[in-house]
Amino acid sequence: MITEQKVKEWSERIFMEKTFELFFISGLPKSGTSWCSNFLNSLQGIKVLGEGRFFAGKLKNLQTLYEQLEKAVDGWVEFVGRRKGNWLLNDQYIVTINKTNYIPSDILEKEKKEISCLLIKHLIYNLASRASEFYGVHKVGDKTPIFSPSEIKNWISCFNKERFIILTRDFIDWVVSLSLHFYHSNLTNRPDRHNIWLSDEDLIFIHKFKEGKEKSILKKERVWILAEFYKEMVETFEFLFNANKDRILLIKYEDLFNYPEEHFRAVCDFLGIDVSEAELNKAIDEVSIQKVKKSDGYMNEHIRVAYPGKGYEFFSYEVNEILEWIKTGSGLKKE
Repeated sequence: MITEQKVKEWSERIFMEKTFELFFISGLPKSGTSWCSNFLNSLQGIKVLGEGRFFAGKLKNLQTLYEQLEKAVDGWVEFVGRRKGNWLLNDQYIVTINKTNYIPSDILEKEKKEISCLLIKHLIYNLASRASEFYGVHKVGDKTPIFSPSEIKNWISCFNKERFIILTRDFIDWVVSLSLHFYHSNLTNRPDRHNIWLSDEDLIFIHKFKEGKEKSILKKERVWILAEFYKEMVETFEFLFNANKDRILLIKYEDLFNYPEEHFRAVCDFLGIDVSEAELNKAIDEVSIQKVKKSDGYMNEHIRVAYPGKGYEFFSYEVNEILEWIKTGSGLKKE
């Protein structure tokens, strides 16, 4: 039987014995987390893994939590093996495990939450340790998808010694990139096609826009819903950053795009990576959006609306007025 004491001993042993530094890359979806991860993977002595899924549904039997977490990677093995070459490929552990729902809604008691946190820490430390040994690196990153303010709060609370790189993005471009990503994911039947932001009706509307039958990529009502989510997430990121400046680096996608040398240098400094100017520029060039867009394969198809400011082209004038008000206004109240 899994007990809190047993899991605590596991986690403490792995944490004390680990020869690597663990960090996380997270933030808004479609805000440059893959770009940042690939940049770091272009450097020596570091490997960023991700992204897997677990807690896909509610887990009522806490005693089976650890086993469920391990089994959660099975459905992603084929997709992960096809997608990239920077995944953990060691024995049965083909991908690091992240989270979609940090704590199921029916596990709310303090002691259960603590046990869940310990189990997650144990599993992530275990996988990161294997990655460190397999790749021969001393820094291991985990690209962790976040879908609600409570998730990032719990994740930072659980991993209270690790560093976090959190990325955000301009609202207008974010909406367009998010919409196109899940539209194409559904067309190609990708494992990540299911999402919390867009309905089937929205996807049909996007298809009509692609065919020239609609002037905007989304209806105004959906834009407002996304705006409320966006505002809550960004305010949470800023709150956490102000409370944990020693271990959180908050970056905007637009800053990475416009001033890559400055902000990728800031990423390296934040993680304690000693990199020369030549090494920095080489890594930036290898993962530049311009170069990726000219290449074949998954990443070329994955990156669509990468250039800041292009999002306006996907909306009618009426919706653009709302988007501009959201961007510059002090609140999010419908007229």
